[in-house]
Amino acid sequence: MAANPLAGEAELVVAGVKHLVKVNMRSVPFMCRAIGVDSWPALNEAAQKADNMVPITRALLEANNVTATDDEVADMDAAQWINQVIPALFRYAPKKDDEETNPRKGQRK
Repeated sequence: MAANPLAGEAELVVAGVKHLVKVNMRSVPFMCRAIGVDSWPALNEAAQKADNMVPITRALLEANNVTATDDEVADMDAAQWINQVIPALFRYAPKKDDEETNPRKGQRK
């Protein structure tokens, strides 16, 4: 199971179980409601604040029919938020470890 962040996918491990979740039109209202915003731009801004990590992630899991408690989500490794949820939400591929020395083909000088 490999997540494609460009397609809005994130691979999350909750309570020792892997789940492939997707940010899509179904999950956006769940996430907005979880943090009390009413628009996509407001969600994007709020997602950059660490305080919103748990409610956004829990709402994303709920929208993808994965049951998790606040404690289970809070116990998740922060790297999952940074390397999985944020790239899926903003639709970008995270940098690889060697990207500074070996840039992507279109970005080479």
